Amino acid sequence: VIVDVEKSYSALIEHIVRDAGARKIAIMSGDKDSMIVRQREKIIFDVLKNYSIDESDVTVLRGYFSYSSVKYVFNKFDEENPNFAYSSLDAIFALNDDMAIACIDHLKSKGLKVPEDVLVTGFDDLRKSIFCETKVTTVNQKIFEQGYVAARTLVDMIVSKKVPMVQSIDSVAVLR
Repeated sequence: VIVDVEKSYSALIEHIVRDAGARKIAIMSGDKDSMIVRQREKIIFDVLKNYSIDESDVTVLRGYFSYSSVKYVFNKFDEENPNFAYSSLDAIFALNDDMAIACIDHLKSKGLKVPEDVLVTGFDDLRKSIFCETKVTTVNQKIFEQGYVAARTLVDMIVSKKVPMVQSIDSVAVLR
């Protein structure tokens, strides 16, 4: 069972760039050797290219898919770039919701309002992303449906039913 994230993630990124007018972008990414990181970054950069935003104009920071790693990355970035104006950013695309929440907290610690001053998006639609003071725009990968399809497939295999080798589920952009 695989989840097709390209269409929904592209729609989310396009919404931020086209509809909200974001041009100055940062990405809170992860390990560049990760297949998931490469896939999500490719989607982001493909959309940005369609809007004439060059990859070299994007600030890419690398965390490790956790809140604490993002706090560490921001602390190190702030030490190395003491004059960086977070207010110059229009949006930060975080590659998961935990990272997005850490980005929101960091921006707020700098006196900025999210989403009024800087937009922040996540990925995964974690339950906590709707309970935060600032709700996170994200992608829902339909985890429950993935589990159901996987379990149904396993049962079908046990009773010798023919099952497709690959089953794809579409994810959904959740705009908040």
